[in-house]
Amino acid sequence: MTTTTADPFRWLEADDADVLAWQRAQAAAAAETVGAWPHLNVLAGLLGRLGGGPPPVLPVPAAGRWFRAEGADLIASTEPLGPGDTVARLPAGERAAWLAPSPDGTVLAVGIGQGGGEENAIRLLDTGSGEPLGHGPDRLLFDALLGGVSWLPDSSGFHYLGMTAPVDRFEQAIFRYDLRSRTEHAEPIPRPSPDYTLVQAGDGRWTVAAHGLLTPLPVAVHDRADPDGGWRPFLTSVPGVDGPLVAGYPIGDEYVAWTDVGAPRGRVVAIRFDADDPGDPSAWRELLPEGDGVIVALLRTRAALYTVELVDGRWSRVRELDGAGGRVLPLPPRVSVRTGVAALHALARPGSAPELLLPSSSPSRSWTVSGWRPGDQVPRLLADATTGLPGAVVEERQAVGADGTLIPYTCLYRPDERGQRPRPTLITAYGGFYRALTPEWSDDAAAVAASGGLHVWAHTRGGGDLGREWWEGGRRGRKQTVLDDLHAVAADLVATGRADPSRLAVVGRSHGGWLAGAAAVTRPDVWRAAVPLVPALDLVTDLRTPYGKYVTELDWPDGDAEEHVAALSPYHLIRPGSYPAVYLAAGDRDPRCPAWHARKFAARLQEAQQGPGAVLLRVRENAGHGLTSSAAERRRDAAEWLGFVFAELGLVPPAAP
Repeated sequence: MTTTTADPFRWLEADDADVLAWQRAQAAAAAETVGAWPHLNVLAGLLGRLGGGPPPVLPVPAAGRWFRAEGADLIASTEPLGPGDTVARLPAGERAAWLAPSPDGTVLAVGIGQGGGEENAIRLLDTGSGEPLGHGPDRLLFDALLGGVSWLPDSSGFHYLGMTAPVDRFEQAIFRYDLRSRTEHAEPIPRPSPDYTLVQAGDGRWTVAAHGLLTPLPVAVHDRADPDGGWRPFLTSVPGVDGPLVAGYPIGDEYVAWTDVGAPRGRVVAIRFDADDPGDPSAWRELLPEGDGVIVALLRTRAALYTVELVDGRWSRVRELDGAGGRVLPLPPRVSVRTGVAALHALARPGSAPELLLPSSSPSRSWTVSGWRPGDQVPRLLADATTGLPGAVVEERQAVGADGTLIPYTCLYRPDERGQRPRPTLITAYGGFYRALTPEWSDDAAAVAASGGLHVWAHTRGGGDLGREWWEGGRRGRKQTVLDDLHAVAADLVATGRADPSRLAVVGRSHGGWLAGAAAVTRPDVWRAAVPLVPALDLVTDLRTPYGKYVTELDWPDGDAEEHVAALSPYHLIRPGSYPAVYLAAGDRDPRCPAWHARKFAARLQEAQQGPGAVLLRVRENAGHGLTSSAAERRRDAAEWLGFVFAELGLVPPAAP
């Protein structure tokens, strides 16, 4: 059945001159409204002083050196973050989306961003001269999630996931590029799909194609020792399991992986490449049984394997695996280790590193990078925190969900001489795609706390915070549960006197942007302000686009029944009435949540708004989903949307001492 809801703002889906003029007028109005708040410059200064930024981008190892980008300079050093030599310099205006040095260290593949979006081109540089090699693949990559290219162990070439059509069609395939002949061909990997596929060349004979961004499976394998052999299916399904996660690395004659099959919190297993039935879990060799923590990543170095686990849905624990089950690394308490945006992304880290690099932070202390080698007694500090929030309180709490389930949430605030009191409160949540929302350092969270407010991370169902069952509890037909959990957290904050009920705001990015938009239109009585950032808000139209259909099939109601999606589509839920103040932000080059989502929602809500709250829209030109934004761009954007929230909640940022 097709939904026939009237859509008076369909014209805003186009990217023509009329829409651009309307969009720019909206941006000017947003800038004027926020700019009239007298404390905007002070807030921008506070964000600059906090300046802990996003998690650091880790260097990439090859041939005894570590490669990293510092602005336009491409640096190689003998220590992961130590001083080094500039091996190449990018032309003015170019930015490296990713780096991938060849195993012998002679060639550096670099992803060059295209016009502010996520798509990027492959450039090959000679690390000796710094000059381009003058050849390489012509096709673009959709994004940088898989680290660009996957080199063959002998440095003769690489595999990559390239686009086979314009970006809006979301069509990709695996290609192999030969460095010597300067030719490429599409790899005939079994079970092609629009989902992501990562090729992993092991140190031995086996190359594996792992398919699936959220729940990877090693769907195909190639024996490099057999010159006449091709790709053959390996683990394409597990009987009785919908979307099993089996994410790992080819090591020797086995695929060593973290899996949620038979273990909702995760375990580590080894599957032989010559197994009669790789999909039979009873034949898998267990290396680490399910424990009390939730495994969120399996990382590999040259010498060891490590699991990154979540304890109580919040804090990270890292375990070095050995024959006895593993040793827990002595990290500081209550820190969050950043591993990647999805399971397949974490696997894209090169496994040849001599040392495990761990970027970690806490809500009150910005990012550090630590190094660890087997046999170490303590991690060595490679990069210390640049800022923090001394004296801040980090509080762990639980709300009772609509069905009686306990929903964790984490609070950050600064105590004052008056003690605990209801505070202006900003809640952030995500609640989707098996991704955990960890309470890590955030400049905007720290700014809220530094200004006398309360910042809250709501660990709703739909994410991976508490394992597979937590994801399934807010997935597909249970999506309403994500909204219910968010509102349960808001209610608990008010009931316990932590939050001022008249000064509650919600912010979310991407899937969290859907959540913030849905909260604003379904429970407008709860919120003073809502900020959907790079959101998907018209789910019905999204179903009819290639990327939107792909995402829907991952995490939303199954099938072609648009009425099921429309019931949770914020754009379609708007009716004339009183709504909170809303600030929407998007990028006009965003392939994941195109700007028309925010445009249509803003227009419809502006027409329907009968309350005093402003509805503002800022579409950044030549910008994408935020994954490639610089620290300066992030601070610029945060100053505007956070200034909007501060003005609504009555927060005043502290001036520089």
